[in-house]
Amino acid sequence: MRRWLSVIGLLVLMAWSAVPALAADGQFSTTGRVLVSVGGDETLPADDQADAVVVVDGDALIEGHATAVVVVNGTVTLTGAQVETLVIVNGTANIGPGTTIARDVFQLNGTVNLDDAATVQGDVRSMAVDLAAIGVALGLLGLVLWAGWILVTLVVGLLLAAFASRQVRLVEWVISTRPLHTFLVGLAMLIVPPIVAVLLMATVVGLPIGLGLLLFAWPMLAFVGYLVGAIWIGEWILRKSGRPAPERRPYLASIIGLVVAMLLSLFPLFAALISLWGMGGVTIAGWRTLTARDAPPMPPVGVPLAG
Repeated sequence: MRRWLSVIGLLVLMAWSAVPALAADGQFSTTGRVLVSVGGDETLPADDQADAVVVVDGDALIEGHATAVVVVNGTVTLTGAQVETLVIVNGTANIGPGTTIARDVFQLNGTVNLDDAATVQGDVRSMAVDLAAIGVALGLLGLVLWAGWILVTLVVGLLLAAFASRQVRLVEWVISTRPLHTFLVGLAMLIVPPIVAVLLMATVVGLPIGLGLLLFAWPMLAFVGYLVGAIWIGEWILRKSGRPAPERRPYLASIIGLVVAMLLSLFPLFAALISLWGMGGVTIAGWRTLTARDAPPMPPVGVPLAG
């Protein structure tokens, strides 16, 4: 628990160390000075000033002027200090006499002791509510992105079945008849392209080619491989269910296979295996096309593939 709170505190530090945003109202001048202590104590004397004072696993004594003070797993004592924002995570804040907090005091699993002779012009707020709201927002955003991904995948899979049915069936034939070879080629395509891309990017001429390979061609191959692998799964399910003949364009297999593949993809290993076999099949089929090597005749519609 202590370690997790430290991590949260560091995230809070990243948010609150943006001094220009904290000093937007002009109450505190900025100096560009930041004091950081990890595993030790820190003191800001009465005649000193800093934009931020950050202490993790230690105590802080603040008597001077600071725009932001962040303490994680420790105690901060303020005496006669002028501070704009105070953040305490898993610790204690003793706001002593003569101290002025110009804005808010934020605490997470912390204790704030406020002296009667101290002034907090903002509020003493718990960050738990804010973090919960952020978590809900991120969860909703993730749900929307996940639903969008499912829709895009289904649409692209149907387009692949509509306009590249012959190529899809060729890849299915490769996967069905040469599963081990296909898997090994897919594994090679997982490892080799990034290495080639890095080597290309080491040269000025090869930089754009390497970037294109790494950021576009390689992910696109993995995505197409995943789609074709999923369609193969759909065809396999239809054959095992006793369907008499596959469709000329595998729309139904595409829908069934992608739904099953996405369910299996809740476990990352299955997603990787589907993509690997698909990448291998696409690579072998593409190589045969580029080298003008004809594959053995594809079984006509109505004759099930091997397996």
